[in-house]
Amino acid sequence: MPSLLSEKEWRDLLVDVDAGTVIPVIGPALITLHDPNKGEHESLYSMLAPKLAAELELPQPERFTTTAQVAATHVLSGRGCSRVYRELRALLRTVDSNIGVSSLEAIAPTLQLLARIRSFSLFIGTTPDHHMAHALGAHRPGFDLSRHLIVFHPNESPEERDLPTTRLRGPEAYLYQLLGDQDAHHCRDFAVWEEDLMEFICGLLEHSDQLKNLFTVLRERSLLFLGAPADDWTVRFLLRVVRGERLSNRRRDQISEYIADDSATLSQSTMLYFDQAVQTTRLIGGNPAEFTYELFSRWQQSYGVETDDRRFLDSLPAEMPSGAVFISYANEDLPTALDIARALHSEGVPIWIDRRHLQAGQRYDEKLEAAVKLRSSLFIALVSPASESSPTRYVQNERRWAAMRQGDLSDEFYLPVLHGLPSPEAVRVEPENVRKKLSGKKEFM
Repeated sequence: MPSLLSEKEWRDLLVDVDAGTVIPVIGPALITLHDPNKGEHESLYSMLAPKLAAELELPQPERFTTTAQVAATHVLSGRGCSRVYRELRALLRTVDSNIGVSSLEAIAPTLQLLARIRSFSLFIGTTPDHHMAHALGAHRPGFDLSRHLIVFHPNESPEERDLPTTRLRGPEAYLYQLLGDQDAHHCRDFAVWEEDLMEFICGLLEHSDQLKNLFTVLRERSLLFLGAPADDWTVRFLLRVVRGERLSNRRRDQISEYIADDSATLSQSTMLYFDQAVQTTRLIGGNPAEFTYELFSRWQQSYGVETDDRRFLDSLPAEMPSGAVFISYANEDLPTALDIARALHSEGVPIWIDRRHLQAGQRYDEKLEAAVKLRSSLFIALVSPASESSPTRYVQNERRWAAMRQGDLSDEFYLPVLHGLPSPEAVRVEPENVRKKLSGKKEFM
């Protein structure tokens, strides 16, 4: 039966998360929207259900609590499903447009937390919305919908729907929409009710040979279901397809999947099946959103930002590559400097940060000056209250060397980036030729 994780189970899960061997599967329970009438977060699809029913002209639209119920009622009344897709797609686009003028933290806070766990390099979406994509766009520099969002559809070319690689690691993240997507450009429809779910999951099995990278990753890593994607039979069916074997035949000495969901959501037969027959799937009782909050809190305490930053810095070359981008920053601005570094790195741009590579005993000044003047192709200076606090701060040595190289050259080598300053006029310590170039620039970040 579902229960809370023990301290040992939490340690084991967090070790696997930090090792990059856990894939979160995002269920609809985590897709929330702030309800101004109730003053709290509500399930997006529960909120959209009566609106969808009204658009489909179903009687008593307020009686519906899920969009799946609406779709089933509409189709079983003898009408086709195409209008369901069209109307739900329009509602989701309206929600998307509001994200641009609202705080993303207020719309999907649990997704924000998941996106901040940088050990997660692949997210599986089981709903057609773009909320997880928005969260990744906010917290993963370089995340690009055109490159990092992949959508499966059973009736469209599977070769274009596979992951680009099985070597998923580091700050770059992919979102794989397993059951379709709201954007008609990505696919013609998406899973709304039971028949759709069967078509999509059977389509995965049918196209498994063309989705080799996806299936390799799903079979080699642990899956963390954060809320069941639909009726709980879907979880059993989906696991059987992606694992490629009878679930009860597997070794029972380690956990292969976690399912965090309310006990009321899972049927008695499903709970008995996983507890008694399978025994490699851990059912975690309680609200999946609350579990996500605890997961992030525990991960942050054990493997949080400093550990994650160190892992990213350790992934960079030991010596500055010729032609790399040199990022200059005051120590207080390291988080922002790393955001810039990750964004460039995710685009394949070689970058260098002196904190990582200069070891004790080296002739620090000479090596750093050579890196700035001779080996870098671009010098990015993070100009902030910290870097401006004193002309004697060591970071100003880097700036002077870069300004000497810049000189009066027409090409841009020295790129100042304002951060936390009210205007370019507040810059006083940067080299004179750089201050002149700052005229008219706006604040960044």
